[in-house]
Amino acid sequence: MGDSAPKELISLADDEGNSVSVNVLGRSPIWTAGLDAEIVVKTPFVSGRIDLVVLR
Repeated sequence: MGDSAPKELISLADDEGNSVSVNVLGRSPIWTAGLDAEIVVKTPFVSGRIDLVVLR
């Protein structure tokens, strides 16, 4: 995706194993003013992620 390592912008977690984080993956090849990013959600019973483009 990008030419640099992913950067973690936000990371929230509790002592029960639940967490959410927002990671910037690099520049978007589609949007010249955008960044590729992902939101990652983890819990003890399910986890998931969604890709998105952050426009400035």
